[in-house]
Amino acid sequence: MARCDNCVTPPTLDSYRIDSTERLHALDSLRAGMMLLGIVLHVLSLYIDFPLRRIPDAGTSAAFDFAFLLLHIFRMPVFFMMSGFFAALLLRRRGARRFIANRTGRIVVPFVVGWLPLFVLVWMSAAFAVRRSYGKFAIEDQGFRLALFVRDQGLVHLWFLYYLIIYYALAIAAWAVWRRLPAGPVTVAKMYFARLAPSTVGCALLCLFTFPALFRMRLGVPATSLSFIPTPAVLYLYGFFFFFGAALYVQCDLLPVLRRGAWTRVLLGLALFPLNFFATRFQGNLLLPDIRARALAAATGSISAWLLTLGLLGLFLEYANTPNRYIRYLTDAAYWLYLVHLPLVNYIGGILARTVLPLWLKALLTLVIAIPLLLLSYHLMVRSTFIGKTLNGRKYSRSLPEVEVEALPAPALEEQADLASPAVSALP
Repeated sequence: MARCDNCVTPPTLDSYRIDSTERLHALDSLRAGMMLLGIVLHVLSLYIDFPLRRIPDAGTSAAFDFAFLLLHIFRMPVFFMMSGFFAALLLRRRGARRFIANRTGRIVVPFVVGWLPLFVLVWMSAAFAVRRSYGKFAIEDQGFRLALFVRDQGLVHLWFLYYLIIYYALAIAAWAVWRRLPAGPVTVAKMYFARLAPSTVGCALLCLFTFPALFRMRLGVPATSLSFIPTPAVLYLYGFFFFFGAALYVQCDLLPVLRRGAWTRVLLGLALFPLNFFATRFQGNLLLPDIRARALAAATGSISAWLLTLGLLGLFLEYANTPNRYIRYLTDAAYWLYLVHLPLVNYIGGILARTVLPLWLKALLTLVIAIPLLLLSYHLMVRSTFIGKTLNGRKYSRSLPEVEVEALPAPALEEQADLASPAVSALP
């Protein structure tokens, strides 16, 4: 069994070996979970009372605010970390030329081809939901005129593909430099990363690197950037997680270490989040942003993000690294589900906007209606068609995949990176 390329094993760490025929099922499960949470996040955003709110329903709930921000703290960091992991894998296994061809097919083409129709559908569905919530004269008041929508939300929920393209270009350049570095500095860098990344001290240092970006963001919480002009703080924040994931692939012997203390990290992140939520709400209620409240929100948000991101990765490695045909099917479907879900969610939310149903039931109904329809569209229109080949790298039969066997045909791990196209979830 071959070891992970370029891994350095500190004496105190267990060795994590990746065979060319072994699939990391934990990463499949994590990716599918984050993708589906993106749909949940957009449903929650219909009923929140923050300035981050997208398309408001007539009613809002503090509980939805709490759930929305909690998911927002870790979802995109996990996504970009896993994207960086798979980018490093593909660069090492295939080289820059084949990496560019692969990412062009899985990321650039869906972005270029899908942006215009999805933008139109998102804008129309958003305008419909606002009109249903506030009446026919609310479009201008809510900023949903077409010109304003293009300016402020031009990338819509495909912004993550836009940023991935930038990170991939930077990764190719970084890989070229890394390969030419002398052996001494490379060994020292690996050694320090291996000792610090899984430790409490390392987590504290990571928080110091992401705090400045969060402090510059609105309310001090992770933000998205829907403009075609990249926002520096957003580009830096998620880029840091992306390249941390790439470094984690180079040092993949650290994966078993992340299993240790995973529950502690997750519980600490969850315990700290209420303080972040308090600081965010306190700041959001002021006419002028309060520097101390934003600093508290940025600090607690940075710590929570790292604790939850690394903790969730450890939990999935511990409990979800076994084959499961249903999870595999959802993993294959997740990319399509995320790309097309937002207009449907907006329309359903708009239809339910004036009903007297409680908010939790509206949200539940939206999910119960949307997800089966999305899965049906994937099953009938995508999985065994050229669309599925573009998104997943190959066509699949409409039956559930057979994944009960322990080893998959080589090169399964590289195929897993293809299927990850974008490697993990997507948000806004």
